[in-house]
Amino acid sequence: MKNTLLFLSACAFALALSTRAATEPQPPSADEVARIEQAAPARATVQPKRARRVLVVNQCEGFVHSSIPYAAQAFDIMGRKTGAFSVTAVNDLAILEKPAFDTFDAIVMNNTTLRLPLLDGADEAREARAQQRLLDFVRSGKGLVGVHAATDCLYTWPAYGELIGGYFDGHPWSEEVGVKLDDPGHPLLAAFKGLDFMVTDEIYAFRNDSRDSLRVLMSLDVTKTNMNRTSSVRTRTSPSPGFTSTAKAASSTSRSGTVTRSSGTPRSCSATSTASSTRWETCRPTRRPARG
Repeated sequence: MKNTLLFLSACAFALALSTRAATEPQPPSADEVARIEQAAPARATVQPKRARRVLVVNQCEGFVHSSIPYAAQAFDIMGRKTGAFSVTAVNDLAILEKPAFDTFDAIVMNNTTLRLPLLDGADEAREARAQQRLLDFVRSGKGLVGVHAATDCLYTWPAYGELIGGYFDGHPWSEEVGVKLDDPGHPLLAAFKGLDFMVTDEIYAFRNDSRDSLRVLMSLDVTKTNMNRTSSVRTRTSPSPGFTSTAKAASSTSRSGTVTRSSGTPRSCSATSTASSTRWETCRPTRRPARG
């Protein structure tokens, strides 16, 4: 549990750097790499039966988070230190047209503020094939991991919204919040040993998500979190998902307690995870009423 929280703290440290944009994010210093190395777990919760390969996508077309190279480094260290997987990082999705894409077991969308098309300069037929290949990859049972701004991504592609579980809609919290385990017996939560915890992070709000397609694993503990942090967060309504898994994809999404805005829109705080990894995201509206 201690090592898990240390690694989460290291990830939170990396995400905290994303409060400022950087055209060309700078890599972590030797000291920062050493801190990530120290915080990363020494072994995997479950040893894979064969070597696993993870594709880390760093491409951005919207806000560029300075934490991108930190997260990429953290995944590389985690895979190497535990022996659970190896990492290949790319700065675009041209790999969707290459045979090598099929050799990966999971994709990490690392703060990918992407916009369609997926392929630069592709005609309609090539773009359609690329989109279908990404969808087929996940629907075949392979993994999808979304880091932070992976939900600030591909807004005009509804199928991606279903895969990732919702779209970015603000970040009311940038502070310590409480997290409780809703399904402590689930294998994805084994590292927490049944214990709730506190974490300091930037907590997103989401839209276009639905609890109907998500299995709640952990959620924001509204009794240990400032639910009046900003004017956009008014009152708590009912508990909402923390870690969850989507029914239509091999990805997982975590959320936190549900709150409402002055407009009455229910919101839930959230994060995302997959069978191989965990992403801290934030809040999403659980059901968004039609705009009046």
